[in-house]
Amino acid sequence: MNTIVRGLSLLVRGRFFYGFAFCVLIPCLLWNGTLVWEPWVKLEAIHSVWLGGLSLFFGVCLMAGAMVALKVKGGGLPMNAFPPPKFVSTGFYGIVPHPIYWGFCLSCAGVSLLTGSSAGLYVMTPLSMLGCAAIVWGYERQDLIRRFGSSAPPTLLGLPPANGERPGWVKRFAGVAMIGVVWALAYYGGALTGVAESAPDCRIFGEDTAADISDAAIWIYQSIYLIVPLVLVFSLNTNAKLRCMELWAYGCFGLGVLMFLMFPLSCPLDDFYPVTLADFCLQMDREGLPDYCIAFPSFHVLWALMVAGFAWRYVPRWLIAAAVVWACALAWSCVETGMHGWLDVLGALAVFFVVAGARPLARAALELAERLANSWRACRIGPLRIINHGAYVFLAAFLGYVLAVSLAGREYRIGIAVVAVCSLLGAGVWAQVVEGSARLLRPFGYYGAILGGLVGVAGAALLHPASDGGNGFSGWVLFAAMAVASPWIQAIGRLRCLVQGCCHGHPVGDCCRHWGIVHTNPASRVCRLTEWAGVPLHATALYSIGFNIVSGWVLVRLWCTGLPAGLLIGLYFVLAGLSRFVEESYRGEPQTGRHGGLSDYQWLAVGFVCLAFVFWNIPSAMVPVPLPSWNSEALVPGGLLGVLYAFCMSMDFPDSNKRFSRLTS
Repeated sequence: MNTIVRGLSLLVRGRFFYGFAFCVLIPCLLWNGTLVWEPWVKLEAIHSVWLGGLSLFFGVCLMAGAMVALKVKGGGLPMNAFPPPKFVSTGFYGIVPHPIYWGFCLSCAGVSLLTGSSAGLYVMTPLSMLGCAAIVWGYERQDLIRRFGSSAPPTLLGLPPANGERPGWVKRFAGVAMIGVVWALAYYGGALTGVAESAPDCRIFGEDTAADISDAAIWIYQSIYLIVPLVLVFSLNTNAKLRCMELWAYGCFGLGVLMFLMFPLSCPLDDFYPVTLADFCLQMDREGLPDYCIAFPSFHVLWALMVAGFAWRYVPRWLIAAAVVWACALAWSCVETGMHGWLDVLGALAVFFVVAGARPLARAALELAERLANSWRACRIGPLRIINHGAYVFLAAFLGYVLAVSLAGREYRIGIAVVAVCSLLGAGVWAQVVEGSARLLRPFGYYGAILGGLVGVAGAALLHPASDGGNGFSGWVLFAAMAVASPWIQAIGRLRCLVQGCCHGHPVGDCCRHWGIVHTNPASRVCRLTEWAGVPLHATALYSIGFNIVSGWVLVRLWCTGLPAGLLIGLYFVLAGLSRFVEESYRGEPQTGRHGGLSDYQWLAVGFVCLAFVFWNIPSAMVPVPLPSWNSEALVPGGLLGVLYAFCMSMDFPDSNKRFSRLTS
C-alpha cells in the first residue's frame, strides 16, 4: 500500500509540475523576455485595443474549449506527459489542428497588441509559435501516431486530403479565407515592421521610374484583382486543387516575408499625377499600400505565378499558354508601372520555384544525402588513416573561425581560437563519458562542444582586459560571435556526420520509405553499430543542416542590426534548443537513453531554451557588437585550426591499440 501511495504521490506531483510549467512558468518567462527585449526592438509597435482584444478572446476560447473537450470527450487531462486515453476529433478539434497551441499563440499576439509591445509581437510571439511547433513535431505528433494511428483529425481550417472529391462550400470558403488571412498577415505584417525604411533600392538594373506609364501596363497590373479572386472562388473545386493552392500560398507568402525580413529592399515610388482612368486606378492602388511595403520579393508576381502554376497542373492545355503569357505580362507590368524592380520579380520566381518544387527538391536533397552517407573512403600514409570526411571538418572549422573573427574583429582572433580548441576538447570528453566504448573509441559530442566553448569563453575573458565602454575586448562579444558562427559550423559539420554515419535517424514508416536514406557502406556507424543497414532511415543530419542554415541567417541578420551580445547569445540557445528538440526525436542511436518519454538529448535541448532566459537577464551581457568587417588575417590561423579539427575528427591510427588512437574499431 505504501508503494502505491508513493507512486500516486509522484504522479500527482508530476501532473502538478507539468501544469505549473505550462500555465505559469512559460507565460512568466515569455513576459520576462518581452521586458528584456523591449528596449532593443526597433520595429514599429502596433497598439490596437480592438484587434488585440479580439485575438486574445479567440485565443482563450480556443484553449479553454479544447481543454474541456479533452477532459470530457478524451477522458483525461490536456497534458502531453499524461495524455487522455481517447482520441478527440470533434468540437474545437474539428475546426483547427492543435487548438490549444493555436489559442496560446493567438493569446500571445493579443496581449502584445493590447499593450503595444513590439518585443512581444515580433519576438516572443514567433518564438511561442516555434515552441508549439517543436512540441508537436518533436513529441506529440509521433506519440499520437503511435497510440491512435493518426496525428490529427481532418479539420475545417486544416489542409484537405489530396483526393479528387469535391469539398463543400463551407470548406472551400474556409480554405480561401485562410489563404487571404495568411497573405494579409505576411504582406501587411511584414510592411508594418518598417524594416524597408532607408533600405537599399531594389532597382539595380537601371529601371527608369520617370518614364510615362502606359495604360496597357496599368490595366495588366490591375488585372490580378479580377483573375485571382475568380481562380480562388471557382477553380478550387476538388480537395486536391484546394490543398495545392493552400500549400503554395502558405509556402510562398511565408518564405516571401522571411526573405523580406532577411534581405530588406525598398522600392520608392516617384510622384505620380493621374490623367486617364487607368492612371486614377493606379493612384488608388498606390494610396492603399502600407508604408515601407514589401518590395522584395514581389507578392504581386507571386500571385501571378501561383495562378500560372495552378493552370499548368489543372486546366486544359489550351488555357496553359494564356496563363503563362498573362503571368509574364504581369511581371513586366510590375516594373513598367514603377511598382517593383526586376530584382523583385526574380525574388518571386526564386520563392515560387522553391515552394512549387519542394517535393522534387527534397527528393534531390535526400538522394544527395544518401550518396554522401555511403561515400566513406580512406587513404593510408604509413600508420595514419585519412578519412574523406576530413574535408568537411576542415571547412567547418576554417569558415567558422573566419566568420567569427569577421563578426567580432581582429582583436578577438586569439580568444576565438582558444574557444575553438576548448570546444574540441569538450566534445571529446563529453562523448567519452556519454558514448565511449570499445567499438567507438574517439567520438565527439555537440553538447560537450558547447560546454567546452563556455569554458573557453570564460578563460579568454579572464586572460584578456575587460571591455571599456564597448571598446577593446569583451567576453560577451566573443561569446556572441561564436554563437552566431555556430549554426554555420554545425551545418557544414553535419556533412561529416552523414559520411561517418553518426547522428543517424531511426527507420521511417512503411508508407514513407521513399523519404528515408539507406546506409550500405560497411564503414558507416549505421552498419557497424546498428541492425539498420539497408533500412530507410530519417535523414536527421539533413534536417539539422536545414535548421542551422535558417538559424544562421537570422542570427547574422540580427548581428548586422546592432543587437546586444546577450540577446544574440540567448536567441542562439532558443533556436538551437527548439530545432534540436525536433531533430533528436527522429534520431536512432542505440546508446541514447530515454527518460519521461523524451531522449536524454531532448531534455538537454529543453535546458538550452531555459538557458536563453538566463543570458537575457544578465545586465552586463547587453554590450553592443561591432559591425562585421572582412579580416584576411584570420585565414592562416583558420586554416591551422581546420587542420587540427580534421586531424582529431577524421584521421586515426587503425593498427594501434592505444587509447584514442582510432575513430572506430
